[in-house]
Amino acid sequence: MNPSLTGLSLKQAPPLSVPLRFFLTAPVFLLLAAMLLWHLGATVWASRWSAGVLALTHLLTLGYLSMVMLGALLQILPVVAGSVVPGGKWLAAWVHSLFVLATSLLVWALWRGKLTWWMPVAGLMGLALGVFVLAALFALSRSMVRHATVRMMWYAVIALAVTAGSGMLMLAGLSGVCACATRWLVKLHLVWGTMGWMLSLVMGVAWQVVPMFLLTRPYPVALMRYIGAGWLLLLLMVMIFSLASAGVALSVVLGILACGVAFFSMTTLYLLEKRRRKKPDASLWFWRISMTSLLGASGLWLTASVSPALAAWVGYPFLLVVLFLYGGMISLANGMLYKIVPFLIWLHWQARLSKGQLAPNVRQIIPDRVAQRQMWVHLASLCALLASVWWSTWVEWVELTAGLVALSAILSWLAMWQAAWRYWRQAA
Repeated sequence: MNPSLTGLSLKQAPPLSVPLRFFLTAPVFLLLAAMLLWHLGATVWASRWSAGVLALTHLLTLGYLSMVMLGALLQILPVVAGSVVPGGKWLAAWVHSLFVLATSLLVWALWRGKLTWWMPVAGLMGLALGVFVLAALFALSRSMVRHATVRMMWYAVIALAVTAGSGMLMLAGLSGVCACATRWLVKLHLVWGTMGWMLSLVMGVAWQVVPMFLLTRPYPVALMRYIGAGWLLLLLMVMIFSLASAGVALSVVLGILACGVAFFSMTTLYLLEKRRRKKPDASLWFWRISMTSLLGASGLWLTASVSPALAAWVGYPFLLVVLFLYGGMISLANGMLYKIVPFLIWLHWQARLSKGQLAPNVRQIIPDRVAQRQMWVHLASLCALLASVWWSTWVEWVELTAGLVALSAILSWLAMWQAAWRYWRQAA
């Protein structure tokens, strides 16, 4: 591996246990999501607001995606922004433990309709994410770096705070604790969670990770400047227009956001196609699957905005979520993990060796054949998931999908665990 590491503060990287505890926990929640999908069967596509779907969605968004993203931010902030997150290992252990507990209880409370649990769980989740947000904002405020990636990390952390806050207010309103405009909060929670928290961090990390690990040319400066400058403004406009019930203006802003996602996806696919290393690996394929899915989700949303028939189809919201959440975000998380985890293990392994000794090559820490195996299972699960939405009455498609998602989660966990075990055994 020969990535350009210019401008990165590798000496400030946190201990390996800081991000790895999050990365190794995420596939467990994906496995739980597969088990819940199996239990729900074909009824999962009956209503997007059903208790089972809400629980399943939060297993994916909180249990898997946010778990990976929190670990990635704790790793990236010191290295890219050059600012150490206060608390170090203690903060990581505290946030991880609280977040695992809060996510587990929230999913259970949503699925079983435990109204009396909602506010205690909201408080626990607020404590976990509140501590993380404050620590991350403190680290960002001390950073002397002002490039595009750091700006997008600012937006992502702010969006995480808004997403968590709107979620807790929704739970309070539905529990009868306070009178809240639930419909407005739902829009705020969805848009700031997906376009703000998830995509802001994804784009910011992509500016660094894609050229460094996938050996592409850098992203165009104009793309990084204008998307970065306009993204938070568009999200604020979503907040204002939702509160004002300005439906037409809100649709226009959401359309601009969808076009931004499509442009980012097409640019990334172009850079991947023109990369210096022509031999594809599993991580490259995960990125291609992700960007293609995001492009499909953007196109689907834009088409539905001008096609009442498509917007009225009962499977439309499920197809949109599958493309964006599973095909786009979860594929991308897998692709990043297969680059970040081996690199981190190699970095810490090399630091422990005497001068002249060499750690195993990054490609030996997690062999590409191992990653390729999981990539094909993941792709099959995505295709089966899309088919199960289309043929929503066929319970066999849902069962097949659940089995493939479970297998993908197990393979992902085993790949990372075996790599970490090799390092810990050497370090003992």
